[in-house]
Amino acid sequence: MSQHNRLPQSVATDPSTIAAVEAFTAAALAETNHKSLFRTVLDEVGPSLATVEGAGGGMFGSFANHRKGRRTSYMSDLERKCLLCLLADPTIVDVWEQPHAMSFIKRNGKVGSHRWDGLAVGLTGERQYIYIKPLAKLMQPTNNRYAEFLYLASWADPMIATSARVMSEWNLDPADVDTAEVYNQALRSERPLLAEWVTQLVAAAGGRLLVDTICRHHVATRAEQPGIRADVRFHSAMSEAYWAILWLLASGELTKLESGFISTASVVYIPGRA
Repeated sequence: MSQHNRLPQSVATDPSTIAAVEAFTAAALAETNHKSLFRTVLDEVGPSLATVEGAGGGMFGSFANHRKGRRTSYMSDLERKCLLCLLADPTIVDVWEQPHAMSFIKRNGKVGSHRWDGLAVGLTGERQYIYIKPLAKLMQPTNNRYAEFLYLASWADPMIATSARVMSEWNLDPADVDTAEVYNQALRSERPLLAEWVTQLVAAAGGRLLVDTICRHHVATRAEQPGIRADVRFHSAMSEAYWAILWLLASGELTKLESGFISTASVVYIPGRA
């Protein structure tokens, strides 16, 4: 396997570590031309969410971050999708876009300033800088942005962020992007009335349960009420129980066992109980 396929996507903010990785990257770029390097990466990672040439530029704005009750800004559609996916990640409690400016010494000896695309905060408080660029820019032979990412990470203060992560369109699964969009919109609503009932049911089952089982149990509960007919169609995505599960997943009170779209075949669990 070519060494180009093993370029790390997350590195510690430590000068000695970054220097070693940067030397590795420089050697990799030197021994090949742009086309062969680009082709190798494409073969390794598979299909993309968007064309490399079109990803990352030409679009900026903000979206309502319903998880945190504020607006989140983005400088490209690629950045918007990456930020949404990070916010939907159950291991991340918050993401700040365009955090404080960081000073560093350029290779020509002049002082430069850089703002990372994001700063992600994990469950235990660990912080990670986020660097988002289209793959074409990360892999181009001149003005290589992956080398820039490594160099900038070497200047980052470990007291602010202990690692730095690079993201491109190749990190994004279309299903995860769509799910992140749905999660963000779900949190526009107030906590569903059935939320507590769902969490208690999952807890009673040992902290892990199939979505279909939860919805069918809700059907049976409804059937016990006068005038309510037990109809299995109530377990569809239109049911109150399904909506409560979706909201709990969006809020992080429940987690899905597998990535991608949520369905009645999904297994959900209480974090720390699976």
